[in-house]
Amino acid sequence: MKKVFYLSALSVAISGCLSETDKQPQTPQAIPPSISAIEPIEITPGQSSELILNVTGGTNQSLNFELINGPSWVRIDPKSGQLSIAPPPYAQGEFIIQLSVSNGYSSSITEIKIIVNKKTFNISSKVIGDGEILPQTLTLNSGDRAVFTIKHHNDQKLKSISGCQGQLYGNKYIIENTIEDCTIQAKFENIVPEPAIAFNTNDFPNDLSGNLPASVLFAQNHIIPANRYIDGDVNQHLIGERTTLVMIKPKDKLDESVPFTVTAYNDYGQRLGTLPLNRPYQFPRPSGVNSNISITEQDFAIDDNQLQSIDTATVASQGSQGNTSYLNAELLKSAQGVKLHSTQWLRLHKLYLDFNPEFDGKSLIVIADSPYTTDVKFASGRSSDKHDRYLAINQGQKVTFINRQGHWFIKDDVELYSLTYAHGYWSATLPAEWLKPGLNLVFNHGDQQGELHQIKVGAPTVAYINTIDIGMLTPRRDTFEFMKDEELPREFYQTLPISKLIVSRYEGITFDEIMMPDGTLFTEYATGLGGWHEGNMRADIAKSLISTGINGANYGINASAGPAQNAYSHLALMLTAHTSVGRYEYKMVGNTQQKGPWNIVHGGSGGGGIITLESTVGNEMSHEGGHGFELGHSEGHDMSIHRPADQKGSTWGWDSDKNVMIPNFFARKTNQEVCIGAENAPNRVCVEAWRGHRFGTDAMFGGEGSMYPDNRYTMYTPYSSAKIQRVMEKRMVFSEESPTGFAKWNPETESMEPFVHKVQIKNERNIGGSQLASQQNTAEYLKQQFGTVSAINITTSDGNWLAKVVLPEANTVPSGSVIKLNHQASWSTTYVVNGTEIVNPKNKIFRTNGDQWVETEDTGVWIEKRPEYFGTAVTTLLGYYDPEGKLPSYAYPALHGSRGYVYADDSQSIQPTDCRLEVTIESGAVKQYWLPNERLAANKMNKYHVNILQDEKPNKIAIYCHNEERITKILTQ
Repeated sequence: MKKVFYLSALSVAISGCLSETDKQPQTPQAIPPSISAIEPIEITPGQSSELILNVTGGTNQSLNFELINGPSWVRIDPKSGQLSIAPPPYAQGEFIIQLSVSNGYSSSITEIKIIVNKKTFNISSKVIGDGEILPQTLTLNSGDRAVFTIKHHNDQKLKSISGCQGQLYGNKYIIENTIEDCTIQAKFENIVPEPAIAFNTNDFPNDLSGNLPASVLFAQNHIIPANRYIDGDVNQHLIGERTTLVMIKPKDKLDESVPFTVTAYNDYGQRLGTLPLNRPYQFPRPSGVNSNISITEQDFAIDDNQLQSIDTATVASQGSQGNTSYLNAELLKSAQGVKLHSTQWLRLHKLYLDFNPEFDGKSLIVIADSPYTTDVKFASGRSSDKHDRYLAINQGQKVTFINRQGHWFIKDDVELYSLTYAHGYWSATLPAEWLKPGLNLVFNHGDQQGELHQIKVGAPTVAYINTIDIGMLTPRRDTFEFMKDEELPREFYQTLPISKLIVSRYEGITFDEIMMPDGTLFTEYATGLGGWHEGNMRADIAKSLISTGINGANYGINASAGPAQNAYSHLALMLTAHTSVGRYEYKMVGNTQQKGPWNIVHGGSGGGGIITLESTVGNEMSHEGGHGFELGHSEGHDMSIHRPADQKGSTWGWDSDKNVMIPNFFARKTNQEVCIGAENAPNRVCVEAWRGHRFGTDAMFGGEGSMYPDNRYTMYTPYSSAKIQRVMEKRMVFSEESPTGFAKWNPETESMEPFVHKVQIKNERNIGGSQLASQQNTAEYLKQQFGTVSAINITTSDGNWLAKVVLPEANTVPSGSVIKLNHQASWSTTYVVNGTEIVNPKNKIFRTNGDQWVETEDTGVWIEKRPEYFGTAVTTLLGYYDPEGKLPSYAYPALHGSRGYVYADDSQSIQPTDCRLEVTIESGAVKQYWLPNERLAANKMNKYHVNILQDEKPNKIAIYCHNEERITKILTQ
């Protein structure tokens, strides 16, 4: 409401002080403006008024108005003098404001009293559904705060609430600063009840302290109990810095209209935050279940005679090309649906069922009389753009598909839609940054509180996977789906007990010629036998050169033996996964080798930092990747089988992005048990089906049963997952924040600490006492050795001993040369150093300064390396070189990866006797990288592997040994 007043007020003229004798007639400019007195103004909160001041005196001049003192809700226009008053709801009582009015020559100050009176308002409520707002009505004074409590039965939920400009906090609807009569409206509705069937019905002891007894579970890559209550159970502890689902089942029934919260505290008692817990009906559903669709009452007993028969041959022909146009058109034309029939002479190999809401209510029946399997891919209950479910239909089967809202369902889905992991669990998702050692959780419901202390949280572990598709003397297959589909690395991560998975994608490459480490060059095909597990190019090129080379380059390790496949298991968990195909002279046909040449696809191996794959989707990736995480076959024997909830080794998976559960059994019912061990063997163990569902197996034992629409990889058993976690916590991670560039978990301090990574930067040679004993002049012999190496280690031991060793004069070997003396023998050995005898030295190190041998603490053979650039696009340079110059050194085409680690060059450390790789970049600068000057494997070249910043655009490489050129090559981008 707005009111307009014309005011006069008490004015005080300010024009100077004059004595009676000094008074002179005033000019018009000197007459001060004046406002007559006015009664106090009364107003209520929420009301607004505009007041026009009545000014006398000095009015023939322009006036200026100013609010000298007053609340913020009082304003005055400086030219017109219009006063605006708009007290907010909380304003009450008397307020004195001061106004100044001036004509430029003199001014006056006016005081006005404003009285803001309270006003009462009536709050009412309106409820739709079975719920309450308490109190139902309330009378408030203006500015008062009101709190209303929302209550409902446990089978109800609040759908919406509005009115009176309130806000909902938990079960409290709070109104601030009421300014008018208003109504709160609330709507309640029935909840979708929890599914009827629960997998986990265990009633474990209370896990909490306090007056809120409850059982607690966590989920990361899979469900982890807060405590162990089953004999022989093996579980991982919580993974550091990973998103986590906390689940709590109170022992007593709770009022679900009262908020249930979880508050997290760190090890120092600092509050991390509070989260509301979702009610049990909101518990994550099994993968593929669409909670907006109910099929539990759906009848799949459809008479196929009611469906239209369509041309199965056309569906089969189009299906082989991934085409569904004919099938879709026939479905749309049909009244109730269509049927397909494969026969002994008509194979229906591939069948695709698309998502389409226009198919709603229609059916498709497949009658299989063909001896060949029909592979069906269809859109699950959650997918609108992918054929994310698979079903194999075999001879003698008849399968009915029913479409609901565009999605396809089969009879087995009825039970899946009736299933949940457990009943009665409240849940909340804890952010990854809360998951650190020392985590404590406090649960509150009304006046009940339960506390969970000393939660075991482990290391924030990181796995690194480099990916590349390779063709060797034949075009690459271009089937590396893990590299193409960004969803696949995400899905694989969900199965792993790690904090992060970092994937680098290398551009695929086809090699038109292949140089082997023994100097053999292949241009058409490789000699010998090729196979899934066989092939010289498989071993020496795809695995050793490329995969090990990429890993080594990321560690700043410049070279290794040509055929070596270094695991670098003391460093990070880094795997290079490759798909490769090669052209070979022979392949196996039955039990005999058949001459080709043949294009052979490789696959099926993992370990040592390498994964060799034919398919990157499914259990092959999980299995071979498992070897990369140091898993063996059938880990834990019978622990390789998933189990019911009341047995050891039972769990379900959890997808933290989609908040869905992955059951540990086959979705289809077969009533089959699953066994490990030979028939009648004493170690044979079988696990019976659960409600007809055959249990799945670990990735290292067949890897079946746990692949649901939301994940195409195998869920590891708790036993295998715990082992992976133990392996991961022993590995370092790359860390830009660490002063060393790397960090590693310290289980004693439960923290990540700087890790020092050292690499060889000098050539060294180990010489035993027996070897020196065969020399007439040890000094001359050692002097000759320093012609090719920078460091020598001399060790004397029983059976490898001599009585006296004379070192060469310090000025006769290259300055900086190092010698290490280590006596381990039962008999004494005397060393002559700088003319002085030293008896039985233990790990003494001397370095020549060009004049004297000076004792030092480090040989300098190994130096600490720290990446200069982290996670950046890289050019990886690979190839072979022969330090002896007898075999033809060879530079392979440069590889290009999306992310990697780049180190400073070694130009400050390279000696004239070393080998070195020189890389010229686009700017013209030349980088130098140290390489060993001796063969690291007999009769084989060494391989080099170095990362360069991709932005530096390397365009030329050259290798020198003893300052003699081994190879020069121009690189193409």
